[in-house]
Amino acid sequence: MHSSSEFVPSKLIQLSDVQVETKMIGYKPDLTAQQENEEWLDIEIKVTHKVGFDKSVAQAERQREMLEIDLSKLSRTASREEVTEAVLYYAPRHYIYSFKKDELKFKAESDLTSTIKYVNDLITPPKVNPFNNDDSKAMIILGYKFGNGYSSKYNSNFNVNTLLYAVPTQSHSTRNFSITNSGGFEVKETKVSETVIPALAKMTFPLKAHVRYEVDRVSGSQNRMIVTEIFSV
Repeated sequence: MHSSSEFVPSKLIQLSDVQVETKMIGYKPDLTAQQENEEWLDIEIKVTHKVGFDKSVAQAERQREMLEIDLSKLSRTASREEVTEAVLYYAPRHYIYSFKKDELKFKAESDLTSTIKYVNDLITPPKVNPFNNDDSKAMIILGYKFGNGYSSKYNSNFNVNTLLYAVPTQSHSTRNFSITNSGGFEVKETKVSETVIPALAKMTFPLKAHVRYEVDRVSGSQNRMIVTEIFSV
């Protein structure tokens, strides 16, 4: 599961023309007030029940801002002054719907989609049609490595069958990392079948080549691919 979030700092807003339980079309908010930007704000006071999902969706469809103020933890014997202080200042509150929240949600979803695509492009080697003679789609193969060993950490044997290839160095920033300058290539790895060893042994590296990927049936995963053929350009 992928997720993203956006921090919105709190701020003080000035309200005027506050109205109590004004009947609107299809609903009746606890309070309604006009904001500094002249937009109307509906306010719900939570005591025992919070604003439900259906009401939240309806408010978004109305494109009308709504704020919920949570007084559920306030003592039922609180004085008028204490209730006033809670409502105006320290009681928890959040927007059920706001134009800014909607805008941030759209931006966060857009940024997340772009980031996921970028990461997936980095970790998934390009799957090239080996019969395509377009050199621009060829991989830059740097070398290969086969071997085996024993892991004391996992108490098990392991095999190494790696094809090393180059990709352009990361050039665009992400949400948590800003690229100020970059160039050249980065080294990546992908699994390669032992059946390719004779062909690899005859090659001089680095070189451009097309590769054929197939599902790695030995691993048992339908999503893991392995190089089964290499065609030098």
